[in-house]
Amino acid sequence: MSEYAIDIADPLARTLAERQIDPNEFAKSFTQLRVALEPQRGNEQAQAQAVEEWWRWLELVAGPGSRAVIRSNRTRDYYVAILDACRHHLEHLEPELLLPTVGWAVRLLRYYQNVPDALDTPSPFAPASSVPAKPQVPPKAATPAVQPAKPQLPEPGQRINNVRVDEVTPGGVFVALGLPEELQAIGAIRNQDLGGKRYSRGNQLNVEVIEIRRRDDGSAILFLRPVSGQAKK
Repeated sequence: MSEYAIDIADPLARTLAERQIDPNEFAKSFTQLRVALEPQRGNEQAQAQAVEEWWRWLELVAGPGSRAVIRSNRTRDYYVAILDACRHHLEHLEPELLLPTVGWAVRLLRYYQNVPDALDTPSPFAPASSVPAKPQVPPKAATPAVQPAKPQLPEPGQRINNVRVDEVTPGGVFVALGLPEELQAIGAIRNQDLGGKRYSRGNQLNVEVIEIRRRDDGSAILFLRPVSGQAKK
């Protein structure tokens, strides 16, 4: 799974979250794309045709011909916004990148719906070079009281036991880490890091942190890989 997919999926998810799009409606668009693309793996011409059919489907459900698909004007408004956002962020993507990008965007949209305050912070998935340097603050001479330690993200190489598979997408697996919500951390196992293993939603496994993409505000995505050891079922 290309990390470039995450870089595209995050602004798409933020756009949809700001327009208050129902993640379940956007997930239907992802399902439609997956059903069209997956049977055509390895056939570039058939994949390109499947993507064209997906765009036509989006235009259909967003337009006057959507009466057979959409039950309310509110739902039609969702698809008008989805079509507009997808045109802006996805129109020039190749089929192999389009599917994992939309899959990531669905998951991130659910995340922003559950943690709306994250929309007020810079994207944790932007390149690290774009993060401004944090100004140095001189240490205080004395501390009036001992403050409780803040929770910290696990570091690369650290093991996390008994994480739960939250969602499986064509690009990889998302897991619930069990970390404090204030860390705003998402756990992900990319396809190339799965080691040939397959997981279903609800499975539990042990993982190791192999990479972290984070910002000064604490938002982060933890890239993981499965490790051997007994995990709860």
